[in-house]
Amino acid sequence: MSYMSRLTAHIGANLLQAAGHILSDEQVKDIRGITDARELAEEILRRGAPFSTRDMMIVVEALGGAEEHNFTDESTDDVLDKYAEYIENYEYTYKPEAQQLDPNIDPNEHHIGPMAQDIEQVNPACIKETEDGIKTVDTGRLALMNAGAIAALKRQLDERTGHV
Repeated sequence: MSYMSRLTAHIGANLLQAAGHILSDEQVKDIRGITDARELAEEILRRGAPFSTRDMMIVVEALGGAEEHNFTDESTDDVLDKYAEYIENYEYTYKPEAQQLDPNIDPNEHHIGPMAQDIEQVNPACIKETEDGIKTVDTGRLALMNAGAIAALKRQLDERTGHV
């Protein structure tokens, strides 16, 4: 990976993040045309959520190719049902052992969010487990899954309200 290639991917991801909502499809194609698709996708993921639909399509195409996946409404409905059944927000603190995984973790700091064990019920691929049995969330994979779930909810809402 050359310096210019990395720089172009960095600039492209900056443009998508800062101005993606006002860029035309043609402008996005231009960005994609001058960058390495995989490097652009990796730069988008490195920045973290929130991801736009365009960002997610770039990532899926570059890192897996949509044609390799079987996207169906049935599996989307199953995921949404699992979200409703398993995902809850909790107030929690990390165990002191978590500092072994990430020294930046403060076991006294309070957090709100779902537990890794809940997310595992919806998508086990989003969970990593250490040899000691500590479960952590692969936030990149979770973000991809969440983007699909949000899009599915929007489509269902549009269908019900007649905004198709």
